[in-house]
Parts: sequence; C-alpha cells; structure tokens
Amino acid sequence: MPAVEASGGRPRWVLPVLAGVVAMLLVGGALAWTLRGGSGSGYTSSGYDRTPLVRAVTSEPEEAWSWTGAGDGIGVRVHGGDSYVSDFNGDSAELVALDKNGEERWRVSDSVGGYVSGLSDDGDILLLSAIDESGGITAIDTSDGSTLWSDEVGYVGQVRGKIFWFFDGSTLGIADVETGEQQWSEPSDNFALDGDTMFVQDGRRLSAMDLDSGDELWTADLPGVDEDTYPTVVATDGLVAVSVHGDVTAYDARKGTELWHQSIDEDRGDSLSYGGPGLVMLEEYADSDSYTDGRARFFDRDGSRGTVSIDVDDYSFNAVGISSGAGDYIVDTSSGTVYDDQLEPVSRVPGTVYPVDGGLYSADGDDVGFYRFDESRRSWHLSVGSASGDEGDTYLIPVDGALLTVSGGTLTRYE
Repeated sequence: MPAVEASGGRPRWVLPVLAGVVAMLLVGGALAWTLRGGSGSGYTSSGYDRTPLVRAVTSEPEEAWSWTGAGDGIGVRVHGGDSYVSDFNGDSAELVALDKNGEERWRVSDSVGGYVSGLSDDGDILLLSAIDESGGITAIDTSDGSTLWSDEVGYVGQVRGKIFWFFDGSTLGIADVETGEQQWSEPSDNFALDGDTMFVQDGRRLSAMDLDSGDELWTADLPGVDEDTYPTVVATDGLVAVSVHGDVTAYDARKGTELWHQSIDEDRGDSLSYGGPGLVMLEEYADSDSYTDGRARFFDRDGSRGTVSIDVDDYSFNAVGISSGAGDYIVDTSSGTVYDDQLEPVSRVPGTVYPVDGGLYSADGDDVGFYRFDESRRSWHLSVGSASGDEGDTYLIPVDGALLTVSGGTLTRYE
C-alpha cells in the first residue's frame, strides 16, 4: 500500500522529512533519523502531532559501543535498545539490525533501495521507503528481517500504533501497518494533523477527518482557492489555520467554527507555519538585500499572542514546540534561541538542537552537549567523531537515558 510523507504544506517527494517523530538529515555522507519518542515528562512537536520527550542524559555519558557501515552513508531508526540501520552503497542498501550491545542480529538486502521511514509502536514492523520519484514501500518483520508485504509506489507518513498515513501522488489516506491494506483515503496531497483528527484540503473544501475511521467531522469553504492556489494548512492543540492568497483564517479544530482572520503579504514571501504548542505563526522574512530584520507574529485560539523579531542574519524563524514539566518553550532552530510561553528569550544554544525532557541536546560540528531550557551554559559536553576519522557534522538520536550519534557513517551509543 502506498505511503506518504509530508511537512508543512506541500509534501517533499525525494528524501522526505518526517515531522514530529523523525527528522531526516543527509549531509556529508551521513543519513540519520532522529527519534524523539520516549517516556519523559511532556512532548515536542514541529507541526505534526505530539511526540513524547525522551529522558535526558543529564551528566556526561560514556561510549557503550560503536558500529561503522560499509557504504556511503547510514540511516538509523531506534526502538528500545535495538537500532535498525540502512547502510547505503550507491543505489543499493543493506538493512542491518543491531541489539542493545551494538551486535548484529540480522542483515538483509534492501530490495527497494530505500531508507527506514517508520516503525510500529510495538517495534514489530519496520517500514522502508524507496528513494526515487515514484516511491515504494516494504514492511519488514523486525524479529528476523523477513519481508511481510510491499508496494511499488507511495511514501510513508507517520506510523501510529498499527496504522500509518500514506500518499501515492494524488491520494492521501490511512493504511494498516501489518497488511498494507487501505482503510480510507481522500483525493488530496495537502493536510495537517492534530491528535486523532486529520485536516484535508481538497479544492475549496477543508475537511476534518477522524484519523481511525475516516469519518468526516466537519467541513469549511475556502473562498479564493483555484487551480493555481496551494493553501497552507497548520494545526496544533485544537486550532487549525489556513492561508489562501495571503488571507489567514483560523478555525476551532473540533467544531469548525471560525475563530479569527488575519492577512499577510505573500508578494514578499511571508508565510503561515506552526508556532509552538497551541500557536500558529505568521512570518515576515528578514530582507538581506536591505539588511532589514523580519518578524514572527504568534496567534493562539483567541488571536494575537505576541511578536518576535527575526535577526537578518538568521533570515527566518523555524519553530519547534516543547511542553514539559519544566514549562512550555519554543525553540527557533534557525538561531538556537529558546523562548518561554510568553515569547521571552531565555537562552541561546549553538549548533543543531534536539529537544529532550528538561532541556536540549546540541550538536555543533563534532561537539555535543546538554543544555537545560533556561541556561546558556552546558551541563556537560564531549567531543565525538567517526571511527574512520572522517570529518563532518555529527547528528544525534536521543533515546530514553542514552544518546546515539551519527558521524561519517559511524553510529555510536553513549550511556
């Protein structure tokens, strides 16, 4: 059964990036998926569903094991103590299962030449997506690496329990992880997800669909939509907003009633996007030609929440929302700035940031550290790198009580 990947508004077809659960990175030969689901207190989101935070490593960890692939790069997905690695070599790949000690449990040829794109909640089934324009998906039994079913087209979206959402080029819907059988579908490629509801835009219609049954909960008319229009749809914590030709309308996600209306200047590239827990953001980009700062205007269900300036050197604001026992925060991953729920900056973290329970991991080159949300000083840091000596950026995979790094085709676990 076909599967989908989408982010923000329009899906990205080749090497798609899964929002919320997995962030996929391809830089300098290292291909890594960052798993953020765990048993910590709270959740994180970048615009699609909530993902539980993992328990942070709050003191400097030690290396437990290291494994190096034989190909051009690796893609990783983690469940419990097991790691599933796509070891790429040109157009082909091998799929390798590593146990909690870094020892190989099994190794199979990846017939779709793809990457690990989904995993059932119980860890029994792994989904692979092909890296080409037509897509393709294969379901793997994680106990022995055997193939359960496959389809030649489509892209994988987020897996939730025993279902996943898919996209095959013109159809969006839900399918069964165990069998690949389609449960329901809609003729659209534009949607947003909030809890158990999927919001699907098809022409002038916005529909709220029950994720499990496919039942239509409510619809709203979208005036101004034509064949040349591609609306942006964003949903978060009971709020769904749609941008059409610069007119942004917010709706109650449960009832479909209109909450408010705003305008943005699309001629200069301004946009609607996710802004944090219960927030959407109207962004006016910084202008490097005139060296003028931009601004991000935040809105909740009741309307305007506040405005944050965007430094011209950062250009844009890329929000990741965090709700935890330590409070609600918004991280601008473009600048590394952490804001509290009143949109006040509380710290700034260098490098690429990864939310965890109580703070953020940071990867800056080969330097890795942990920062608490309201502190700009690291609680710990260590220097990591590839076992082969290759230079390049390091990517992190946070898991409960441990940390995996991907650098130059090498996967290392720290505990």
